[in-house]
Amino acid sequence: MMLRPPVLNRRRFLGLAALGGTALALPGHAFSQHLDGALAATFDADWWWGAFRELTLTALAAVPEVGGILSFFGGLFIPAHLFDSDDAQWRQYIEAVNRIVDEKLDDAIYLQVQASLAGFSRATRLFLSALETGDAQHIRSIIDALNVSFSASIAGFMLKGHEARLLPLFVPVANMHLGLLRQAVQQGRLRQFPPAVIVDYQNQLQASIVDYGQYYDDVVELQLQAAAKAHPHDAWEHRNEPLAAVYTLRSQLQGSLGDTRDCWPSFDTGLYPGEVKVHLDRELFSLLIGSYFDDSVAEPSRIVLPAPPTGPIRRITLQGYVFVDGLTVSYGPGQGPDGVDAVRVGGRGGTVFQHDDIVQRGHVRAVQVRNGYAVDTVALEYGDGSGSEQVGGDRGYPDPRPATRLAFPGHHLSSVIGFGTAAGYGGVLSGCMFGFQLDEPTAPVALDRQVRDRLQRVWPTGLHPALQDSPKG
Repeated sequence: MMLRPPVLNRRRFLGLAALGGTALALPGHAFSQHLDGALAATFDADWWWGAFRELTLTALAAVPEVGGILSFFGGLFIPAHLFDSDDAQWRQYIEAVNRIVDEKLDDAIYLQVQASLAGFSRATRLFLSALETGDAQHIRSIIDALNVSFSASIAGFMLKGHEARLLPLFVPVANMHLGLLRQAVQQGRLRQFPPAVIVDYQNQLQASIVDYGQYYDDVVELQLQAAAKAHPHDAWEHRNEPLAAVYTLRSQLQGSLGDTRDCWPSFDTGLYPGEVKVHLDRELFSLLIGSYFDDSVAEPSRIVLPAPPTGPIRRITLQGYVFVDGLTVSYGPGQGPDGVDAVRVGGRGGTVFQHDDIVQRGHVRAVQVRNGYAVDTVALEYGDGSGSEQVGGDRGYPDPRPATRLAFPGHHLSSVIGFGTAAGYGGVLSGCMFGFQLDEPTAPVALDRQVRDRLQRVWPTGLHPALQDSPKG
């Protein structure tokens, strides 16, 4: 029987105190369109982070006989080509990350963890080979050796002063270690390891879930605080700071590493002994457009995001003329953020445009906006390739400014957060952010073609049963 854990909704309290810290600042193109081809994909950080999410969801839903996190996720880092070094895949990953982050992982830091990374790749190959034998004693001996290796090496990925730079490596390494411990418990039960040994594995797993999760959250909190400090407020161009910078960095971190971290509680074999379908219901939020409450309300010292929607947007009502006056998104009964039926933002004026066929048109895939001090124009793009009319901007002449397209690949529009009305503009919508949820938040997911092909090369027989879904890309 496959258990289904609660949906993952970490209602993050994000401190905005001006504290020091090193930020992993990801620029806006961190969620850009994926490059074509297997070679190009490995130099795209989004490809790696998408693979992390897909493989973790898939592995948690796999039966112990097939494997788990270490088998699936670790297989991503096994060299697949002749003469590749044991850390070749890790190097490609870091090169991809370094292309888009400001705080890069330099060679001096990488050399300190290179031997550990190469060892993890060799260890994964040994583990897959041991599973193929089916010999309980051999499998246990390999598990114990790998556990010692991970436990001894993990501190190297938490070096003081380099926490943010190393976080892109810490997360996959921690994921592999937790996956090993989860598989240790499952293999122990399957192959009748001594009960005391199984209990010890489970205790280590539960403690590591807490420790690794807390470490990740602490590092992210410091990065958010650093972003707030680096983006001071003023009454004009930076009127939305530091709030806008914190929201943006939060979404970038969530879409890159946070999804993997959010799966860790579901590794707990005490709660989920077998296959488990994790549901990643989190939202990524767009840029803060317009103005935060007309720049007349002090930004909060701490913010709390609403609980994500549990159902799709079914109706969108737009109001506007010269500006966007208001916007309402409607859901099924109780399926909106915090359990509401609808969310209304902005004022009540303007011409009304209603769209009732959101789901039938493939959801809203992107929102095109223009904004200045308020929200000037909004237009919607649907999954079927069609689009809505532009609301706002009716000034009798074309707006020369290009629209900003708000979207995240593999996501659809899920909510809107409003920030008041602009009194100086007649009570129109002052500012807002758009939330987006994953198209595939739960296994089985359609694995990216390059991910599937890579895993089939390194472990074709063991992974074949779990790779039946049509691949993406």
